[in-house]
Amino acid sequence: MTLSNILILLATILASFPYTKLISIDVITQPYAIIIVSLGLVGRFLNNKRVKLDSIGVQLVIFAVLGCVAYGFSFFINPDFGSIKWFVAYVSPAVFYIAFKEWIKYNKTVVFRAVVFSIATWFAVGLIQKTISPTFLTGLVGERHSEASENLAGTGRGVFGLAHEPTHHGFHVILMVTVAVLIEYNIYLLLIGIVSSLFFAMSSSVALCFIISLGISVFRWRLSDRLSLVFFLVVCFPLLYILLPEESRMREIMYKLLDSPMDLVLDDYSANMRIGGLLGGIMSSLDNFLLPAGISHRLWLIDIDHYYSRFPWIVEISAEGWPSGYIIIVYQLGVFSLLLLSVVKKSYESSFLFKNSVRLFAFTSLNIFIFQFYLTAPYFGILLAAISVRFDEQSKTQLTE
Repeated sequence: MTLSNILILLATILASFPYTKLISIDVITQPYAIIIVSLGLVGRFLNNKRVKLDSIGVQLVIFAVLGCVAYGFSFFINPDFGSIKWFVAYVSPAVFYIAFKEWIKYNKTVVFRAVVFSIATWFAVGLIQKTISPTFLTGLVGERHSEASENLAGTGRGVFGLAHEPTHHGFHVILMVTVAVLIEYNIYLLLIGIVSSLFFAMSSSVALCFIISLGISVFRWRLSDRLSLVFFLVVCFPLLYILLPEESRMREIMYKLLDSPMDLVLDDYSANMRIGGLLGGIMSSLDNFLLPAGISHRLWLIDIDHYYSRFPWIVEISAEGWPSGYIIIVYQLGVFSLLLLSVVKKSYESSFLFKNSVRLFAFTSLNIFIFQFYLTAPYFGILLAAISVRFDEQSKTQLTE
């Protein structure tokens, strides 16, 4: 194996285990992957190897530059090292997109095998936690996670996997599976993704992302496919409700959704934080007339008290910012965030070219960042790269036919 392939393999595996602590760093998403990938890009530059940028790559680089300017301005006005984790969200998409666009295009076998290995590992850990020991390997994420996962056992919540909470377990597995099937289609990987996210992680947020994806997809479907979907939902929704354990979190959410959707948002703590916080983020951005609020964690902590008064129906507002990867960028960068949103829009449009099952997973992965999953996640940039490569390949195939 060449040195280049070793670098690709290492970078992909580190990106696939973003919560695993190799050394004690007080952040959720560990920085190892972005450091390795950044060094790889710097190495190419020093060796005079050109890095080709497509339109998305250029937009993400400009987005990163805007993030640097916004962070520098905020730091100059109000020095705050706690904002670095937000700053990474601006740089990370460009770094991972540029590197993995080329790697997936020219070294896809190495990337694919590394992602499949990672999926298999997450699946095995999830299976063991679900059936044997809920604390299995949770210490790799943090010392307190073993105790937290043990407390969740028997409550109807899902397992942690190798993440810091069940929902992020589900989100991350879906992202890995989507990237894998975009590189090389495999029905078994899709099934693993569904089982891991919906039955191991028991993530209602993943289920919601799937539902939103179906809603987007159905507009391009034939009438027969739409009728099949309706029949599938009519049969499977009650069947899933029956099969889920009575104490299941997902079953509780399904019941509340049918009984009183508004009460679900107002009374359910988790739903209130995610959906209520999402609405609060949108409304606060509009209140600011899409003017940048800046990247200052210290100022955000001060502003939280204002937003508690502005949105009294939100139970808790996180110190990490509005609970949405996209909305927190809109809030911080204002109208300039349209640069990133146009990239996301293009990725949605590109995904329409894929077969139904791959399109569903691509949409679901893009939807994940609507909710409490931030752009610091390495797989955001990798996902955009995989969609772009798959779109380019299928476009060329259609042109030659």
